[in-house]
Amino acid sequence: MTVLKSNIFLSLLLLIAIFCGNGILMAAEQKAFRLNSIHVEGHLQTSEEMILENCGLVPGALVTPQDVKQAIQHLWRMGRFSNVQLVSERRTDEGLDLIIAVQEYPRLVNWDVAGNKTLKKKDIDKTTGFYDGMVVTPFKIYQAEKALRNTYRDKGYLLANVEIRAIDFAPDEMLIQVNIHEGAKVQVENIRVFGNGGMPEDVMRSAFRHTKEDRFWRGADFDREKYEADLENILAVCRQHGFRDAEIVRDSLYFSIDKKDLFIDVFVNEGRRYHFGDITIEGNNIFTETEIRSKLLFGSGDVYNQHALEESIRDHIQNLYYNKGYLFANILPLEIPNGEDLVDIRIRIDEGHAVQIQEIHIAGNTRTSENVIRRELNLHPGDTFDRGKLERSVTNIFGTGYFDNVIPDIKLRKNTDETVDLEVAVEEKSSDLFNTSFGYSENEGFIGNLGMTLNNFSLKHPLAGGDGQRLSLQWDIGKTYRNLAMSFTEPWAFGTPTLVGFSIFDTKYSGSYRPWDGRETGGNVQLGRRFRLMNSHLQARWTIGAARNEVSNIRDESQAALFGDDFQESTQISLSQTLRRDTRNRPDFPTSGTVLSLNTKMAGGPLQGDEDFLKNLLHAEHYLPLKFGSAFVVNGRFGLISGLSENYYVNPNELFFMGGTGFGYSQSLRGYDPGTVGPLNESGTALGGQSMAKFGAEFRVPLLKNPGFYGLLFAEAGNVWRGFNDTNFSDLKRSIGFGFRLNAPFIGLIGVDFAYGMDHFDAFGNRSGLWKIHFNFGQF
Repeated sequence: MTVLKSNIFLSLLLLIAIFCGNGILMAAEQKAFRLNSIHVEGHLQTSEEMILENCGLVPGALVTPQDVKQAIQHLWRMGRFSNVQLVSERRTDEGLDLIIAVQEYPRLVNWDVAGNKTLKKKDIDKTTGFYDGMVVTPFKIYQAEKALRNTYRDKGYLLANVEIRAIDFAPDEMLIQVNIHEGAKVQVENIRVFGNGGMPEDVMRSAFRHTKEDRFWRGADFDREKYEADLENILAVCRQHGFRDAEIVRDSLYFSIDKKDLFIDVFVNEGRRYHFGDITIEGNNIFTETEIRSKLLFGSGDVYNQHALEESIRDHIQNLYYNKGYLFANILPLEIPNGEDLVDIRIRIDEGHAVQIQEIHIAGNTRTSENVIRRELNLHPGDTFDRGKLERSVTNIFGTGYFDNVIPDIKLRKNTDETVDLEVAVEEKSSDLFNTSFGYSENEGFIGNLGMTLNNFSLKHPLAGGDGQRLSLQWDIGKTYRNLAMSFTEPWAFGTPTLVGFSIFDTKYSGSYRPWDGRETGGNVQLGRRFRLMNSHLQARWTIGAARNEVSNIRDESQAALFGDDFQESTQISLSQTLRRDTRNRPDFPTSGTVLSLNTKMAGGPLQGDEDFLKNLLHAEHYLPLKFGSAFVVNGRFGLISGLSENYYVNPNELFFMGGTGFGYSQSLRGYDPGTVGPLNESGTALGGQSMAKFGAEFRVPLLKNPGFYGLLFAEAGNVWRGFNDTNFSDLKRSIGFGFRLNAPFIGLIGVDFAYGMDHFDAFGNRSGLWKIHFNFGQF
């Protein structure tokens, strides 16, 4: 017998000695005695000072048998000794001399691993926790064997055998030999479920959500915990189909002859099929019985469904009360058997009372001012708790674009159930953009901007920021496009949700896809308001602008005749209105909600000026949440320009162009170069149009959460027409493709798209498809 095995026997003797008193001090003598001296024997690795310090006994002190017992326990807890004894060396009238006799566990000096193929030695060392000089105990060896077996089982080696042998090397040192027989990797080959005819086998087999059969496209490792959960899923599926008394009779797991395949047989007794009987509701005063019944997912006579019953109570009726502030409402469903196959449902409701919010705490904001967060809350201290308002508050805070995450939490208060506290914890992110929005197109080369956009700016604290104001300085540049702009926006003026702002700009453009050159210089002032209609989703903005527009070097004769010499320089005085309703759950990667936006711009008319038109642009998009955090997005955009007088004039800057990623003045349509979709002259350059439509759909899949990185598949179709009478929705340019987006700090959204334009035409007028690559740096 090795030293480690004999330690178990010695440990038992030690426990007997502690409680019975044999071989230690005479426990029969209960009075205290004075300790003259104490010294240690048998220690090799542990210093005498450490042992004396941990035992708690001090020479010269009065000591009781209970103190001796505690001293032994303290030394035992050090985990270094296989045996501890306190022995009386000499006793006199003055006191007692004690000896602490210890036997140390050995130290590990080396260990070897044999038989491992799947796991590397460093992985085995990490699993076992072995290291040079560690104290080796039987329990640590047991733990190491168990951990190593579990690791092999997790990798599918169900029959792996692990044996760890301890070998004496010296009185206080030990070697360890780890012997592994991995065996074959076991895969689940077949799963069978046998019932008594009540449930189809394939329906019950579908309950195996975690344990799968081996297929060429996937492995099928066996996990005991997941298998046990799948057995419960079988019963849950049976109870969803009316078999309330279903039970697992037995299950059988057996291996193939070569020990590589695992077969699973499960035997189920479904029992009798039940239906819902009478449904009664008791204790409701806040909501009518009709309102509560409308939340039930089942009715009298329906097949019994335990899942529908639990979901009705938990997610529907409970939330009905929760949403109105009755946080402590108790909904208790009672199932009462009625006859052989009926179950009556009695729903007892203890409504309690609505709770109020006592305090609201903001946590986690390191830059953004607390009042910027508080002003987005629809709940305030003293309000009755309302879940709908809380959810809208979270959406509002996300909508600022300053935070990666917003986590609300209800905090119960001590000694009261009348009020609760609300804590809103935020995780900030950088929302400022620098030197962003660079792109590339085959026709125009590099295009982009240099500048900065401070989205969380503060006039009071320019260097620190955090007041939610927006300051933008931009220099858009390209071979054929240049724009200088500055803007400032205060979204919360006068302590109210009132937006004020201004912008100034100077834009010059020329190029191959516009048969003219031009320049636009001007500015505007803005006034906006967030309304509390429709849960405060609706926002309106009004803009008064003035600009001087120049058109020169008209390279198309038909356009030159249309513009005429009188209007190659014009003054535009305009009034714009934007109505926007945004219910997206978050701005960076929304998975639910809708955006509706209508922009109307009037130039001329009563405002005077040389330009005289009405321009409408409608945009709509809807987000549908899918599994695994993905989303499906559908969108549409429509534009129309009409005149306010018989001989109206529209500056070519206002016309619709389409193609590319939508940088600058062109509506996006991937798969085509900027400005190449719509009316063209004989040389193939765009003329612009007064009518526009575009439809699109995207499937977005998150690939990494931090930083935000996702992939997408898209399909788009759109076109531009000269006027409303020429609009033809059957004449749309189509494209499909895929792309990736990365939300990078200080840059914004970096994107690349690979788009296949399906409606290009070759030199002979034949339709053909072409691949286009679109890059974009910055928000788009």
